Amino acid sequence: MDQHKKRKNNRQKRATVVIVGVLAVLMVLSVLLPSLSSFLMARQAQQNGARQTKKISSMKDVDNIYKDAVTKQEAKVSSDEKNIDEIFKLGNTYMAWAGSASSFIKDDTAKAHVQDLYTKAVAQYEKYLKQKETPEVRTRLYMSQFLAGKTDEARKALEEYTAGEGKDFAMAWLYLGLMYEANQKVDAAKDAYAKAVAADPDNKANVKNYAQSHIDELNKPQKSGSGAQGLKDALGNPAQK
Repeated sequence: MDQHKKRKNNRQKRATVVIVGVLAVLMVLSVLLPSLSSFLMARQAQQNGARQTKKISSMKDVDNIYKDAVTKQEAKVSSDEKNIDEIFKLGNTYMAWAGSASSFIKDDTAKAHVQDLYTKAVAQYEKYLKQKETPEVRTRLYMSQFLAGKTDEARKALEEYTAGEGKDFAMAWLYLGLMYEANQKVDAAKDAYAKAVAADPDNKANVKNYAQSHIDELNKPQKSGSGAQGLKDALGNPAQK
């Protein structure tokens, strides 16, 4: 009986790693803000030909890509703590670093590293919000908290935000939908995605199409290649790579 419980707990832990890893990859690949996308393109342009063609195949590769950029951005923030643009960029870079690194989670040490990066993103967003309140940064703060492991706290905070000040902010609803989907709350996820679509009817925020694609996927019969299980099958189990 004890062995059965132990195996069950281990399976649950692995499932949590997979779901959070999938969510992080989706975040980075599909809903990056323009400022972060610009940063990534600039970084790519700075690489020489050999570096550009080098395959990123490990956590170390990801860390090497982001370390220099973070060091430079941290120096800018340290020299001017009121420069909210640089603070925002640093938070975004930490978030992108964590999302990219999450693809290579193989053990608890790697998981802790990724969660630490998300926690550092949270710190920068909090620093920003002390000077200026914006829905974009507020929403990113909650998602970073969620991915840092404070899942219930972040979800509840975003639920409260979308019920009040953030009710018309499409990205907030999208992120809430992602949180629900990560926890396999399908109906709640579809409802949040639908509200994201309604808040971005012309796809000006690049939210509508992405949210609608998730609604369409969740409406399909659950089978290999679709839904949460399909995402796990497609991306693999980070804990076993």
